[in-house]
Amino acid sequence: MKKVLFIDRDGTILEEPADEQIDTVEKFRYLPYVISSLSFLRKKTDYEFVMVTNQDGLGTPANPQEVFDQFQTLMLHTLKMEGVEFDDIRIADFIRKKVFAFIQSFVNLLKSINKIGIPPV
Repeated sequence: MKKVLFIDRDGTILEEPADEQIDTVEKFRYLPYVISSLSFLRKKTDYEFVMVTNQDGLGTPANPQEVFDQFQTLMLHTLKMEGVEFDDIRIADFIRKKVFAFIQSFVNLLKSINKIGIPPV
């Protein structure tokens, strides 16, 4: 059986800034001991490494793809130099407000169905 370590990018590898967006050099900072810890885990375990990250509105003017790519490339290069490579990288680029609105609409629909007495299937 494969062992997989899912590692969130912002807040686990990189410090998450107050505005939740790493878009300047000043906001690009590794958390303490993260590089050495990931390097140790990579060398001493047989876990597959999967990076996961939510990048709200990636590719929009508020979060340009080019800016994200620059910092992502820098981070991956630095980690690779220390023996840390990822077997897969998953980026969720949805806009949180839209997802929340969809979920809220769905919840309201379920409440309405429950109120009128339609039995679950």
